[in-house]
Amino acid sequence: MSDVDWEEANLEGVVWHQKTFDQANFRHVRWEGAEIRGCRFLHCDFTGASFNHAILKDSFFAACEWRWARFIGAQLIDLKMVGNSLEQADLAGIVIRGGDWSSTRMRYQVLSGQDFSGMQWREADFYGADLRQVQFHSADLTRVVLDKANLTDADLRGAEIEGINWVPVALHQVILDQAQAIQVVRSLGATVRD
Repeated sequence: MSDVDWEEANLEGVVWHQKTFDQANFRHVRWEGAEIRGCRFLHCDFTGASFNHAILKDSFFAACEWRWARFIGAQLIDLKMVGNSLEQADLAGIVIRGGDWSSTRMRYQVLSGQDFSGMQWREADFYGADLRQVQFHSADLTRVVLDKANLTDADLRGAEIEGINWVPVALHQVILDQAQAIQVVRSLGATVRD
């Protein structure tokens, strides 16, 4: 469905499977307790929408706007969230598992304690985000922005960290494997010798 206007609709508890939307307006829609599986949303606007306690699974969201959206207690499982902006969204109590979140803006988000193991985050923007105790085991963090992010006790072992600018990143208590530590030190201009 193209250019559909759902603004301020009440879709609480709705169950949607295999639906496609292009440039739809979902501003301020109530999705509490909704179940969305296998759907596609292209260039849609979810500004101010409420997804509290909703389940979004195996769906594709491309270049969507999520400003001021609320996800309290929501579960986002195996989503492809490419090129989205979740800046200023309320992610309190959200569960994010699996999927591809490449090129997504997560600026200033509180994501502490999340398990992002194996996820794709290529070129995602975590500027100023709270990433304390986040598990990034075997995740793809190629060229992510980590400037001013809090990475205390974040575990990056096994993650792909190529192309990250480490200069503005506070590395205090970040957990790296040996190969990553050498990669980071070299990117900061040091020479590593045996």
